[in-house]
Order: sequence, then structure tokens, then C-alpha cells
Amino acid sequence: MEKFILKNKNGRPVFIQQKGNLTKPTVRLTPTTFQWIKMLSSMADTDMGDIVEQCVAYAISNMAALDENEEVQ
Repeated sequence: MEKFILKNKNGRPVFIQQKGNLTKPTVRLTPTTFQWIKMLSSMADTDMGDIVEQCVAYAISNMAALDENEEVQ
């Protein structure tokens, strides 16, 4: 499986930088994504936050490590 690369709206790779207070960050979701997470939360009988954490953990574990000077095509 190809590694996931986080990209911005212009298709450029985003380099993860942790700034600020990360104890209770706000997560903004599109309505469709919210419905998917709500459905998964109901099916698994767990909090929506747990589903989001699992999804993010999966994405990060499958993300390609990029050098910020490296050009991605």
C-alpha cells in the first residue's frame, strides 16, 4: 500500500509541526465526515473522539516521512 502524504489545498505536502496547547484541540469536520464518524461511533459503542484518534493514528502510521526540502510530485 502506498504511504499517505498529507497535502494542503494546493496539493503541496504539509509538514507536521506541533505548536500551542495540544491537550484539547478543536477538530473541524465536513458534514459527511462527521456523519461517518458518528455512524462508526454508534456501531462500536464508543466516543467519537476515540474514533477520530484511531483514524488519525492510522493515517500517521501510514504517512510517508518527508524531508521538508524534498519535492513531491
